[in-house]
Amino acid sequence: MSSTTTGNQPSKELEPLSEGKTTTTEGKKVEFEDFIKRGKYTYILCGLLQFMILFQNGNMIYMTFAGLPPRITSCGVKNFTALEWDNKKICDFITNPKESRNCTPTTEGDFLSVNREWNYYCGKDALAVKSSTSSQMFGIIIGSIAGGQLSDLYGRKKVMFISLLLCITFVIISSFAQDLTQLTIIRGFVQFFNGMIVTINGVFIVENVPKNDRIWIYNVFTWSPNTVLFAIVAYFSGEWRMLARVTAILSIPAVILTFVSAESPRWLIQKGRIEAAKAEIKKICKINGRDIGEDVINEFVDSEHEKNSSKGKSATKRYSFYHLFYTWKFTTYSIILATTFFVASLGNYGTMFNMEKLSGSVYTNSILMGSLRYLLNLVVAFADTRFLWLGRRHILSSSCYAIGSAALLIVLIISLNMKESLELGLRILQILVVAFTSQLYVTSGIVSAELFPTQVRNLSYSTLQTCSRIGVFLAPYLFVLSAIFDSAPYVTLAIITLAVGTSYILFIPETKGHPLKNEMPGPEERICSKTKKRPILKGPEDEAAERILTGEGNDTTTTTNK
Repeated sequence: MSSTTTGNQPSKELEPLSEGKTTTTEGKKVEFEDFIKRGKYTYILCGLLQFMILFQNGNMIYMTFAGLPPRITSCGVKNFTALEWDNKKICDFITNPKESRNCTPTTEGDFLSVNREWNYYCGKDALAVKSSTSSQMFGIIIGSIAGGQLSDLYGRKKVMFISLLLCITFVIISSFAQDLTQLTIIRGFVQFFNGMIVTINGVFIVENVPKNDRIWIYNVFTWSPNTVLFAIVAYFSGEWRMLARVTAILSIPAVILTFVSAESPRWLIQKGRIEAAKAEIKKICKINGRDIGEDVINEFVDSEHEKNSSKGKSATKRYSFYHLFYTWKFTTYSIILATTFFVASLGNYGTMFNMEKLSGSVYTNSILMGSLRYLLNLVVAFADTRFLWLGRRHILSSSCYAIGSAALLIVLIISLNMKESLELGLRILQILVVAFTSQLYVTSGIVSAELFPTQVRNLSYSTLQTCSRIGVFLAPYLFVLSAIFDSAPYVTLAIITLAVGTSYILFIPETKGHPLKNEMPGPEERICSKTKKRPILKGPEDEAAERILTGEGNDTTTTTNK
């Protein structure tokens, strides 16, 4: 007679793994998630993420303050404040030698920028600072590409740690620049290593935190509150040299936490470094205070390595950006996610680079944008844990539609010539555009990590970061479209965001609650492949069941029940 379970039903929660135990109470096979449950190590990674983002964000928006144009109050006998001249009229006067008679401008401002120190006020001089900012962004574009490739080859932690140290070094050196050319070159190296850190850190955290904690972690520890914090740091620093040095000091906790963290076990297994993977899993479990048998860890790692090897995934094989377009699905995912990051940066930085057109100070606007973004992040983080039906696609498509709607309302206000009468409403809508871009960065970054396997996960994220930086570079030029008609920039933004939002609904699968993938698709799934679909490997139970169904097992006597 078959044995039956009486009394309490088996718990649906996984039992703690112990010596010699490789399955759960329900016979569920041990997975990565069983080793990286929420614990002390999760909070160490949260701290690492926070200080990394503060440093990364500081480097990204540094020139918002360091390149801030000052207010010109007078020049010679001309008192512009008393005359109530706007900036255009002031610059026309100063750049005209006949009128200004080469007078020396008097300036004031809340922040001592390079513009004030090196006298970059109007015309070509002011444009030179803007060009310097754009040139620096080439560094982060290249760094985003290099970071993904190098970390997939040599390890997440190792490459990230070295990049962080080099980035800090160049940040300090930049504070001693003597002219704009020196500053541009040095900050270009800063952005190169900053791009590497941004790319690697995102994937490193996702691979090492529980799947159900990814959304709330990335919404609590995100760029939005750090924009507010950096604005406060800039306010108290007062000048651009001190701001660079303080930024470097604030990165010290990130250095310490990176040093004590563990290398990604997923990457180590994928590379065939079995003993190192076992050691890092033991390290994570020890930090979390979980006593897991060594044989359980050994059996799991060996099983994962064997699974990769049995499917032809050589540990020595090198993957490139080509593999992001290996299948039709990968191609679709890559295009949609890359476009998402591009349009997010186009809307976000396009607005930020034109903040002088908004009423209020740069500090006030930065704090408002950061605070609203963070409030939205907290709402999403709370909702994600409370409502199981709220998936990644819901968040992303809703954010895209919100940006598109705000942009269309701006178009309507401009078209009706109501910019002056609805100045406050226009300002709110522009801030909302920036606020909703936050979810495009946060959630689509997580979706990228959940859609692509370990072998190309960092390559995928580095591609997104590269497209994001292209968006940053082009963002100031978005408003050049206003030469066609005033609302052209926002029409463009609305069309792209609405199209991206719709594409998420049509082509991107839901990934919430799904484990990270560790295997690349087989050659039969490759675009234009002529390889036949590989047969499904069957276990003894499957073969026995098939024989019974076909009548081949009639003579076989089973004695499973006693």
